[in-house]
Amino acid sequence: MLICLTGVDLPIGQMVKQRLVSQGVIVEGVSNALTLSSEPKVLDEYLATIPKVDFVIHGAELDWQRAEENPAQALRQSVLACSTIVNFANNRDVPLILLSSFMVFDGSKKNPYISANSGQPINAYGHAKLAVENFVLENYSRSLLLRLGWLMDESATGWLGCLMQQLLTGQTVSAYTDIVLSPTATVDVARVIDAILKQLACGIDVWGLYHYAGTEPVSHENLVKAIQYQALGQDLQESQIVVNVFCPSEQGIQLPKNAVLGCIKLRNTFGIKQLPWRRYLPALVEKHLSNADSGREQTVAH
Repeated sequence: MLICLTGVDLPIGQMVKQRLVSQGVIVEGVSNALTLSSEPKVLDEYLATIPKVDFVIHGAELDWQRAEENPAQALRQSVLACSTIVNFANNRDVPLILLSSFMVFDGSKKNPYISANSGQPINAYGHAKLAVENFVLENYSRSLLLRLGWLMDESATGWLGCLMQQLLTGQTVSAYTDIVLSPTATVDVARVIDAILKQLACGIDVWGLYHYAGTEPVSHENLVKAIQYQALGQDLQESQIVVNVFCPSEQGIQLPKNAVLGCIKLRNTFGIKQLPWRRYLPALVEKHLSNADSGREQTVAH
């Protein structure tokens, strides 16, 4: 099997590639910057060099900070890139898997969001994600859209990496009582995508919108505390965490208060079970601790 994967250099792209390659899949990766180039012709020319593929996975995206800085540009770049990828999949007559986000919702619903719920974004990142979703649904029938929960990965610049850096250097950390999440490890997402691909390869016709997130919804406050305890154990200082309500002006983005995803459709269609985010937390924290130790050793050496 040969897969074209956009955003291959992003944390989730790296994890998906690692999983698929371990299963004997050939991955033709397209970098995030190339996919989101302001010149679609450049992406077109690169895609033309890729040999016959069996599936396309579109995981490239602008991060939320860049999206908030220039919402109009983020929307334009996202849709332009998606248009090129859809044309590529259509011309090759292969299925397309699009990775999306819980950020397409406004968070006002009391219960978990299911795939049938319409998106109502409250930030620029969510608007870009929803626009891409709509473009794919309107223009390519052989597409599967997978909305994901609050992602946790090994990247030093991701949410978890930044939090770990704050905790390990004794900085004060904010924890919010009014935001409820579905934490989702990128390694778990890679497992899910692998399982989906294997079943789609059998020719089943199950296109449309799906959700995946780790089990056990948790408040942002309790997630931060769980990470702090895993990282520092008996050395943790409770005063390091400042508990309050979320303030968009402080963080530079509006977040949905309810970010919990319901994943029953994915389970019923593919038989893929949700796994607990706590199952992956120790390894993720250990990875960040190891990276921090390596960084300190290199600093001392120099």
